[in-house]
Amino acid sequence: MKRVSRIRLLVAVLIIVSCCLHPVWAQVSPAEELMAGLPEDTLAAIATSGGHALQAPFEQSYLGKFCTDPGIKAFKQNLFNSAKSFILKQAAQDEPQAIEMKISQGQAILKKILEYPIAIGCGQNPANETLPVYLYAIFETAHDPAGFQDMLNRLYGLVGLNEQALTELTTQMEIGGNAFTVFVKDENDNFPGRLSYGKIGSRFMIALEPEPGFVATKLSGITGQPLKKKLSVCKGDNDLCMVYLNTADIRNFIYTLVEKEAKPGDFSKLKQIVSMLGLDQTGDMVSRSGFSGKSLVSDSSFEIRMTGTGLTGLLKPVDDSLLNYIDEKVMDVSLINIDLAHLYRTADQIIKTVASEADYQEFRNGLAEIETLTGINVEAFLKSVSGPMMVSSYSIGSIPEAFSGGIAAVIQLNDPVTFEKTMNTLGKLIQTKVAEENQQMTFLMIQDQEINGHVYHNWTIPPLAMAQVMPCWTIVKNRMVLASNAALCQITAEQISGDRAVEKPLVQSSKFKNATGKLPANLISLSYTDSRQMMRNMKDVLQMILPMASMGLSKEGISIPAVLPVIDHLIVDFEPMVSYSWMDANGVYSRSRGPIPASDGPVLIGGTAMGIGILMPALGRARETAKTVVCMNQLKQIGMASFIYANDHQGKFPPDLNALVREADLSPKVFICPATKDGPDDCSYVYRGADLDDSSSAMMILAYDRQGNHRDGNRNVLFADGHVQKMTEAAFIQAVNEDNEIRKNKNLAEKPAD
Repeated sequence: MKRVSRIRLLVAVLIIVSCCLHPVWAQVSPAEELMAGLPEDTLAAIATSGGHALQAPFEQSYLGKFCTDPGIKAFKQNLFNSAKSFILKQAAQDEPQAIEMKISQGQAILKKILEYPIAIGCGQNPANETLPVYLYAIFETAHDPAGFQDMLNRLYGLVGLNEQALTELTTQMEIGGNAFTVFVKDENDNFPGRLSYGKIGSRFMIALEPEPGFVATKLSGITGQPLKKKLSVCKGDNDLCMVYLNTADIRNFIYTLVEKEAKPGDFSKLKQIVSMLGLDQTGDMVSRSGFSGKSLVSDSSFEIRMTGTGLTGLLKPVDDSLLNYIDEKVMDVSLINIDLAHLYRTADQIIKTVASEADYQEFRNGLAEIETLTGINVEAFLKSVSGPMMVSSYSIGSIPEAFSGGIAAVIQLNDPVTFEKTMNTLGKLIQTKVAEENQQMTFLMIQDQEINGHVYHNWTIPPLAMAQVMPCWTIVKNRMVLASNAALCQITAEQISGDRAVEKPLVQSSKFKNATGKLPANLISLSYTDSRQMMRNMKDVLQMILPMASMGLSKEGISIPAVLPVIDHLIVDFEPMVSYSWMDANGVYSRSRGPIPASDGPVLIGGTAMGIGILMPALGRARETAKTVVCMNQLKQIGMASFIYANDHQGKFPPDLNALVREADLSPKVFICPATKDGPDDCSYVYRGADLDDSSSAMMILAYDRQGNHRDGNRNVLFADGHVQKMTEAAFIQAVNEDNEIRKNKNLAEKPAD
């Protein structure tokens, strides 16, 4: 009796466990269900599970909570209403009401369409030479077939197809017991395809096909799920998007088309090029993105034999030890390893294959001539920088010594001597060529400075300096450090050399460990982003642009909000974003996870860091930080106005700041630092550029904060090349001394600091 009871208990436990586990391992999303049942000869397809199936997981996600926030929804509705209002204003006097009705109807129809699971595919039909492909879209209408039919009727009405028009333009046919509607071809219609639509069970299909019923017959005859096994390489559920590409069949399909049209020699060259690129041994590419808990998760797989030739030899394993130099204050950090020398050799081989022997020799001679004139060996230079790379970005104020934040890149050098020699040659070449073409303009100013045994090369380009981007690079332990400003370059270099400790290493933080988990071997890319920092910075960037955009559009009669909705409460618990790629002998794979869509694959790695990093110095979050940023921007405006003045006065800077009000349209408000209590008749800045001009050294000071303007005791300083830098009092005194030293050498009057 006890034995029977135990067996029953064991069976009950197994049933309960099975029920609990079932959604995890057996759940199939509507998108996967649709795509798995597509024809085996499908070349490409994309699918989504539809709004009805995704509503619950979407609302539970970070993205869903963000998009459904009342403030965000009101902002989006405001933008939509503005766009609609503009369209109506452009319409003829008797049309606005009709157009407004069509916009409303179209919006409702689109919303309804997106409720349903959809798969859009493309297949091949080699038997038909005039239309060798067929296209189709399939909608799963099971959850609301009546609603779908009603939506179709409204769509017909929107495009002007009433019942009589449909009768005249179409004919009916039966395929596999299902009724289909086929559009009749006009006698003057030379297009080879036919458009048809109808239902197969609960699925509505519309197709562009070689002849009526071709796609319907193919779909009706499918048993099982031909693509299921191919799609199984990527796991997931709640699919927002699934993509499938049969690259082998696509390649052969292209070969077939080209072979018919091209000359025999050209077709042979095409196959050679594909082989050189390593793309002659590819298979299926599968990608799926969907909701998992609060996050968006993406998983991708690309079958390609990693022979080390062509593109397969371009990406190498990353060096994750570089992460030991990153502090947890970082906003974004990415790792990649691109063999640029391999890319150069591959490109050379392709040119040699495509061009005639004479043309290729002419190309090589031309390249050799350029290398002789410039003193730069292109292949040697690319080989010197073909190593592991790391790009990181920091937000404003996160690093006190590099207050403006910015971006920094670290690259392992194979040949530091060749690299440094080439960079110095390149810098001098740019300076010489620009000077020859335009003696009035200084495009690049190079200043070298030795600190703690390392030479820092500052490349100042005036337009970039206006945006607070002043590239600086150095070489430390066979690694090049390149940053958007000198302070960040020095900090990064000192961390690599061991002269400066990393306060709180990112790799030791719980947020990094939780986000990355156990990473696979053979990583070829890795990107980590602090989502909260990134979203705040994106908001600040947009908020800077929005008022100007609002003002500009208002002149065109378009009204948009000048202020973004509050988002801080929505992103406070955002988890970090992580994306990474890896490879094995059979292909390349990638995975990403985060509150918002993240970039997969090595191509986009570092994009976010670069884009936001350049704008970062102009951003601010806290009140005092915002005042500092405004102050720096005001000094930058003074610098820009000074260059405008100099352009009209033989290169001379103005005698005083008031001249900028009279002759450069600068507002007097710019002279009042927001961190002070100065009134409208006061000036918060000291000007010392009356005897300078637009060719003055970038180390000379044009204007600066009065002492005590800022609570932290620092000063913002405008230099003669237009860039603004926040400095401690000690650093400021040193800068004044250097300025006076230059003045002394140029027989200019020395000026003490106030």
